[in-house]
Amino acid sequence: MQIPFKTLLILPLLAMLFSCSSLPNEQSWSDDIPTVNYFLDKYTEDKAHQEALSQRDYLMWVHRFYYGWALYKRGWIQATQELNETLDTEQEKQLATDLMTQIGQLVAPEWAKNKDYRVINTRHLSIWGNTINTSVTKNQQISTLYSILADVNALLEKRINKQVITPERYFAQVPFEVGDDNNF
Repeated sequence: MQIPFKTLLILPLLAMLFSCSSLPNEQSWSDDIPTVNYFLDKYTEDKAHQEALSQRDYLMWVHRFYYGWALYKRGWIQATQELNETLDTEQEKQLATDLMTQIGQLVAPEWAKNKDYRVINTRHLSIWGNTINTSVTKNQQISTLYSILADVNALLEKRINKQVITPERYFAQVPFEVGDDNNF
């Protein structure tokens, strides 16, 4: 089967149009996240990374971190709102918001980098997202956020290797032994 020439011309144009529609601008950023200039400063701090990813693409990934996108709709802002719905007091909600804000300010500029240059990757985001969800069932939301914040800082300061971030790091698994009647 041969693809018509017109189709070959139209597909790249559609792809470019779609990618432009997901690019952030200052008006699309709410007061819930740092300013575009904060991220531009972070971008310009890493000269090697600038060669691997354009400023425009970097800002697009930062925007996706906070707001989600077509392939992953739940961004950091929504995750913060959902977490706050699980807390009882205004004091807990404010503390959780403050911690999520701190974590986001550290994670977003690092995760938005090209994969060859970043210390924090999508696997970490997945683990931390699932850990935060698990913390709700254990009523350990605030202590979990402190643990995640400590690990984010340790990763960025290169005090720990990124491979040590596993689900088991946050909630120890209870060992299960075959034949132990006390497990039922």
